[in-house]
Amino acid sequence: RNGLNRECLPENQSGYCWKESSIMKITASFLFVFVSGLSFRVSEANEAACVSLGFTVEFRGKCSFDDVLAEYTKIFDDERNIRSDCPEGRTAEDDLVILFHAASLENAKTKASDLCQGAIDDVAIPFNEIARKGTDFEFERRFYNGATEWNEETETVYSPDSDIAHVLSTDTRLVEQFYHGSGRRLVVKWPENLPNFDTCQANAAMCCWPRDRQAEDNNGNCNKPYDENCYDKDPADNTDLCHIPLKNGEKSTRFGSSTGGIVFPGNDNNGEGSIHCHGFAWSNDNEHPSARYKANNLFYVSMYDHMNRRGYVENIPGAPMCACVEQMPVVTRSDCTQIDIRHEDEFEVTYDGSKFKARSKSSSTINFNECQGAYNKNNNLSAYMYRLYLDGHVTHDQYATLKKTLVESGNCPHATRKYFEDVGYTVGYSPNQNFLQVAGREFFYMPIVGSTEFLKLMNASATLRDDDNDYGIILRVCQTCLKTHQKIYYKRLTSTMPKVFLKPFTSYEGKYYREHNEYGVDFDLFSTYEDAVAGTNRWECPYNYDVQFPGDCGPDGVVKSQESGFNSLSGRKNVAFYVEVPAGFDLLSDLNDNRLSGLSSVDIGLHAAGATRVDENGRYHVVAAKAPTSVDRRRDNLHYVYEKVNFSDTMTVIVNVIDMYEGMAGIMLRDSLDADSEYAFLYLTVRPDDPLTVRWASRKNTFDVVDDVYLDNSYARNTPTWLMLTKNRNMIDVFRSEDGKNWIELHQSIELPDHLIDSDTIYAGMALTSNSVHYSTEAVFSNWEVSDTASKVTCYPVFEDDGTPVVQMY
Repeated sequence: RNGLNRECLPENQSGYCWKESSIMKITASFLFVFVSGLSFRVSEANEAACVSLGFTVEFRGKCSFDDVLAEYTKIFDDERNIRSDCPEGRTAEDDLVILFHAASLENAKTKASDLCQGAIDDVAIPFNEIARKGTDFEFERRFYNGATEWNEETETVYSPDSDIAHVLSTDTRLVEQFYHGSGRRLVVKWPENLPNFDTCQANAAMCCWPRDRQAEDNNGNCNKPYDENCYDKDPADNTDLCHIPLKNGEKSTRFGSSTGGIVFPGNDNNGEGSIHCHGFAWSNDNEHPSARYKANNLFYVSMYDHMNRRGYVENIPGAPMCACVEQMPVVTRSDCTQIDIRHEDEFEVTYDGSKFKARSKSSSTINFNECQGAYNKNNNLSAYMYRLYLDGHVTHDQYATLKKTLVESGNCPHATRKYFEDVGYTVGYSPNQNFLQVAGREFFYMPIVGSTEFLKLMNASATLRDDDNDYGIILRVCQTCLKTHQKIYYKRLTSTMPKVFLKPFTSYEGKYYREHNEYGVDFDLFSTYEDAVAGTNRWECPYNYDVQFPGDCGPDGVVKSQESGFNSLSGRKNVAFYVEVPAGFDLLSDLNDNRLSGLSSVDIGLHAAGATRVDENGRYHVVAAKAPTSVDRRRDNLHYVYEKVNFSDTMTVIVNVIDMYEGMAGIMLRDSLDADSEYAFLYLTVRPDDPLTVRWASRKNTFDVVDDVYLDNSYARNTPTWLMLTKNRNMIDVFRSEDGKNWIELHQSIELPDHLIDSDTIYAGMALTSNSVHYSTEAVFSNWEVSDTASKVTCYPVFEDDGTPVVQMY
């Protein structure tokens, strides 16, 4: 190949012509190229390219416009290849766009992508060539719904045709052959004609198996002899099956139900038994190995690794065995396999003066490895998908779609309750009397009502009867308890309420809650409402204050293991508490109302759940449920009461945290209401026997303790603390006060995160997070104020006894 040549034209005539062997070749490395390929014809362009004769470029790795351009630039930069009348300023990129006859650069990239994809498809292996059961994909359709002989049979010696029949490794020998051959070298075509995989919105697919049919592979509990020890055996359990929305798998199962579902309230032998789920995810970039070889991964996960090697088969009834994740059952987690490439693909792209051709040799070596997820959380599909999101390979909507199927450990009850609500079912208990729910977990879930609201309810309950020994009745309902403990009526006998009154019912009793809460003195327990009102048939038992309600108490003595924790979620499940109130009493209806004095409230984060109410004195009562993370990771979980404000060069934000319990409460500035938004947070945190701590945190900075203030050892902190931050350009100063007038400066010149510095408007508000997977929390805020000045404080030479400077308001 001799390059471009003008020798066939007269000296006085410009232009180019073809001469024998006049195609030049630029070689990046030695490559072997397939002889088959896809042609892409270029029509007459509106203007001529500077390089008009043919060329061939070769490269390794991806195949895209940019890859072709990188090699084409070498041709374009050689002046011997350029027409004498090439317009000044023309670039190699401009020229290649003309050769692709594209209206724009983006259009050229699309045409190049189609050209490359065609080359890949030209040598890709159809998915049905793996099993070789026909060309109509009927076997594959039934296999992924769990209904072929591979799924349903089990090895046996009771066969009329042979001594041993239905040997899995023999019946699926083509699967093993394909893995050791083409499956690890060549691209397999995605089976998009199967309804299980036609549109994967989340860019993820998953299989879930309930049965093991192969012995002696160190997976599952199938054993020899098969006829005695391998009937209906279990795979290795790695997830909790929550529920199956029948509409999810409609494409595969054809149930035809838009609201039906199958629910599994327990786990393992108390629920669905052993279930094993395994999946994979891929990038939106079709050239990324995870996307290019996604069908290879489907083959590996479903046919080779789990069926051929482990013997995992069949589908969970009501769902496909394998499908896009949005068609699968809702589970807590899934294992995960990722694609790694040892040797990259090789491509040749040729332009012969009138058309492009691309050829591909998929000579890669494909490795199937345990997924490397975000934050070193490996072999976890959710964590791997989050890593793809952080790296820009999938969108937040795609990640959120996956999280509807993978809901994480401990969240089955919440996910199932949400499913019931979405399809119009109501989960709960309807007491005969006029009771209002104040707390609940699993199917009865609701955020725990704050202490102020709870005491108001008890005061209202005390007005129902004119009885010196009746100050209100509380009902506990427990769906999973013994029959004697499914309904318990707590009758308050004295008017003095203990601190944090609801805590004895939702947490362990302990030393903090026994005051004014003695059994037989301050309260009694009964089996029926009528007995509670009349004060008859009181439970006779020694109350144990070191466990949660009902303290090992029973109708006729000690009955253990009927308690239920709300902070640790230990003990019995599906539990709720109700308070009897007068007819028409409706305190709880406004817990999530919009009457927030011009502010709004929102839950931020996948696991956030909270509520806000403004009382008659303008104070904000905020509750936040427990969550696996707070604000110390990449994504937040908190309840936020906020307003959107102009972010001027100078700014002051003040709030008074009147009351709070464990958790984090304070002033938060945010760039957006997304869970991964940049933020700045000045907050209080306190735990039993610990000093009050004022802290500062932001998305890009580490958490810094800016002040410690010792408190007494009561679990609740009742001393108001004012917080203030002032902004001057990109710096923040932070203060605290006991009265809102005399301020102690805690820290100067804290730099804000970049997005907050650059924003014209931001969100400013009161944030509350439990900062615990075990505890819910609550706080009361007042005196919320935002102003566009930083001159509200003046420094005076006033000092505390220890020399700490005091800043006074003027």
